Parts: sequence; structure tokens; C-alpha cells
Amino acid sequence: MSVCLPDDSSAFASPAEPNPKFRIAFPGVSARQWLLLAVLICLAIFAVFLLPQQSPPEMLTIQKSPFRIQMTTSGSLEPLRTERVQSKCQWTVQILSLVPEGTWVRKGDIVCVLDSSKIEEFQRSREVTLIKADVKLQASKQQEELLKASNERRLGEAERELQAAELDLLEYSQGIHPNEVQQLADDISFNQDRLQNADGTLRFSERLWMLGYANRAEVDSQSLALTTQTEQVRRLEFKRDLLQDFTHPRRDLQMTHHLNNSQLQIHRTELANALAVSKARLGTLLDQNRLSIYERLASSAQESINACNLRAPRDGQVIHCNNWKLRSRGVITIEEGKSVYFSQPIFEIPDQDHLKISLPLNESLITRVSVGAPILIRPVGLDDVAVPAAISRISPYPVMRDRFSDVKEYFLDAILEPRDEQRDLLRPRMEAEAVLTLMEKQDAITVPPTALIRHAGRNVVLMKSGDVLLPCQVEPGEVSDGKVLIESGLHEGDQIVSVVTDQQRRMLNEKLGASAEFGE
Repeated sequence: MSVCLPDDSSAFASPAEPNPKFRIAFPGVSARQWLLLAVLICLAIFAVFLLPQQSPPEMLTIQKSPFRIQMTTSGSLEPLRTERVQSKCQWTVQILSLVPEGTWVRKGDIVCVLDSSKIEEFQRSREVTLIKADVKLQASKQQEELLKASNERRLGEAERELQAAELDLLEYSQGIHPNEVQQLADDISFNQDRLQNADGTLRFSERLWMLGYANRAEVDSQSLALTTQTEQVRRLEFKRDLLQDFTHPRRDLQMTHHLNNSQLQIHRTELANALAVSKARLGTLLDQNRLSIYERLASSAQESINACNLRAPRDGQVIHCNNWKLRSRGVITIEEGKSVYFSQPIFEIPDQDHLKISLPLNESLITRVSVGAPILIRPVGLDDVAVPAAISRISPYPVMRDRFSDVKEYFLDAILEPRDEQRDLLRPRMEAEAVLTLMEKQDAITVPPTALIRHAGRNVVLMKSGDVLLPCQVEPGEVSDGKVLIESGLHEGDQIVSVVTDQQRRMLNEKLGASAEFGE
């Protein structure tokens, strides 16, 4: 339902309209005022005959129609999928031969041949080095095996030495020492018995000498024998004490030390063997790594030689991977005789049956597009060709348009969906314009901007109500192609003034007591 201002404040008819059915309604007018009005009517009739007659206001009947907001941007067509061939040769080499750009090739055809003479010379020079490295590695392995055998021999000798030390200690502690102790004990016991016999004999001889049956020489002989036997017992006891207190501890300590030293010798031998084996193994590994490096160099050289023949990965036209900025200045990087480095793009074969276009879009409009939204593509020079497309990707972040401005833009990737008759007209790197639909409303109510009046912070239009024009408030929206979208306030079938004149605006100001201006 239309919202109009009260009749007593805003109802008016156009003074420039001669049609009597459009009149200004003023309730409560007196007789004098009617007389004055009659005089004014006479003057108006006189002015009608003297002055040129003005046309009636242009009326517009509201009808629903489609409303679209579209914008145009430009880009270049690119293949959706492109098979790019890079140089796999790890040397910087020159191009010997190259298929001309635009040539149609089949999958597997040789497109480019690189110069491999330097690589082949390097490979031949490395063959002798590779043989020497292999011989040295075999010698290191044999030396390692000999060292292991020598280590086992030394370890066996140390183990036998340990077993001998253990047997010597066991023999001494359980055999030699107890035998020596027992022998001394037997000798001491035997000599003590003899000492007792000598002592008894001396006493018997002394009694016989005292009785006169023996002479003094016999007594002295028996006394010397007793003294000799006593000295013999003392020497044996001294020898026993020397054995117990000094000789046995020293021998036991020596043999125990020899046993411990033999045990340590095994550990030292094992450690020395391990160090020798590690050193030999390290030398073997160094030779093995050296050989591996030489083999990798030889393998890399062979791979680079094989990579000097670049073949087409698919059917299609060959496009050289020249830098367009350099090419615009006359510098060509991909041609016969030019040097190329490892992983440098040499040529590409695009899929011409599937194309895409990359379009810039101001960051203020990014919320009005979405993935899957339709786009119309118009190639430059083919104005009558409109190729449908759909947005496939929106860049996640904006980028600066250039370093001289603060404008940021997103990039949209759209996949073209041409019809059969349009496919032959499209080529990669063609410039094209894209028409993006930012907003579309099928049943929309629109009015021309000249029908809007800005009054007291509100937007109004002059709508016909019977024989009078009433200002009605509306809510305008987007503007496109000279039309203003009306969100609310008007309905289909309403009649409004399509072009508000200055007189109608002044009359509205007088009646409403506020300034009014046309809405933009």
C-alpha cells in the first residue's frame, strides 16, 4: 500500500496543466477568496490566450520489469589445462633444434633437442674415476676383512693368556703353596723329633760322663749335635714364617695382578679391535660414498643426456615459453642457439578445447559474486559472439592494482562453456570483455531518477490520486541504466509523475514548508 502525506498539507495539481480535471483542493475557502479566485481565473484565461500553452505532466504507470546491475571487466583467454615442458637437463646447455611456434605435433614427437656434447665428454672423463673409486672400495673391504681376522687372533691370544693366569693362580693357591707349607711342617716336625733325640742322647751322655763311663769328647760331640739340630729347627721355622708372611702374599699378589691384567688385556684388545674395525669401516664408507657420488654424477649425466630430447606430452600446437615483457622489447629467450638452464620452461601445449579467463574485480564488489555465478564473455573483435561462462574460483586475498594506487582487486577465474559453433572462434590469449551480473531481480519496480524528490530527509514521488497529485514516500534502492529500484512505497498499477518540474517542486516546498530537491 502506498504511503502518502495528508491531503491538507500536500495535495496539489500542476499549475502548468490546462486540463481542468487536475485541480488543487483547498477546503474552507471564504466568499472573498472565491471572488479573488475568479479574478485570478480570468487572468489565467487571458494568459492562456496570450502565452504559449504548456504541456500536461508526464505520467508513468508502474509496471514490474527485470532489474539488473551489470559491470564490464576485461581479461585474456587462457587454456584451462596446459602441458608445460621444462628442461630436465641439469647442465646449462644450448638449444640445437626447436620446432617452430604454432606447429601441430602428436604425443611423443620430438619438439626440442638440446646440445649434450659437453655432458657426454664429462661422462667419459668420469668413467676412469669411477673405476678407480670402485677398485679402492674393494681394497678397503679386503683390508677390513683382514683386520677382522687379525683382531680375532689378538683376542684369542689375550683369552689364552687369561686362562693361563687363572690356571697359574689356581695351581699356586691350591697346589704349590699348600705343598710347600706341608713340606716345611713335615721337616720341622721331623727335625723336632731329632732335636728331642739329640737332647735325650746328650743327657744320657752327660750322666755316663758323670759316672765315668763316657769321656768328655763324646759329651761335646752330643752337645754339638744338639746345637746343630736346634739351629736346623730354627731355620725351618724361619723359612715357614718367611713363606707365610712374605713369600706367599707376594706370589699371590703377583698372580692375582697377572690375572687382572689378563682380564683388562681382553677389554683393551676388544676396544682396540673395535677402534680398528671402526676406522677401517669408516674408510670403507668414505670410499663407498665417494663411489656413490661418482655413480650419481654418472647417472645424472646419463639422465641429462636422455633429457636433451624433449617430446610432446600431448597432441596440440607448440607455444614457446618466451617472456612476454622481454619479447615486447625484442628479447627472445627460447630459440635455437639460446642457452637454457635446469627447470626452465621450454615450450607448452595448451588444451584449446577448454578455456578460462581471469578477471579483476574491485574489493568493494566481491560480496556480490559467488562461485558458480554466470558470466558472458565477449571476445574483442567478435561483438556479436557472447560465450557463456561460470565462475570457478575467487582468489582468497586481494592484491594491489599497481604500486601507484591503493585500489585492491580480487581475481575471478571463470571457465568458458562455448557452444559448438563458438569453439572454432576462440583462441588462447585472445582479449575479451566479461559482463558480470552483480544483482538481478525479475519482478522489480523501477522509476526514473527524475521522478524522485528529496524532502525533509525522505524520498517522495508525486502519485496521481483521483484528480490530484499526492506526494508519497518511497524507499529507493540500487540505480542501474537510468532506473532506480524502489524497495517499498509503490505497487504495480500506480501512476506517478515521471519528470518533476521546478514549479511542482516549489509548490511542494510552499505547501510542506520545507526545502525539496530532486533525488539523484
